[in-house]
Amino acid sequence: MLEDYQETDAQENRETRTLKPEMMMDSSFMIHDNTVVYSGEPDDHYAIEVKSPSLARALKIMFNNAWKNTE
Repeated sequence: MLEDYQETDAQENRETRTLKPEMMMDSSFMIHDNTVVYSGEPDDHYAIEVKSPSLARALKIMFNNAWKNTE
């Protein structure tokens, strides 16, 4: 699936990278301004939305550090 995304990166104006195996997660989060949406494992069918400047800032730092260590 990731390779399909990467093939259309230029058309979609995005850059897709791969996490190293030791950094992989079953869950995911999205950050928009000060809102963080956390989605659990796919089979759990839940998501949590939190509006928190400090949490958003911390997760942005974590994301940027992970991004620097991708391929």
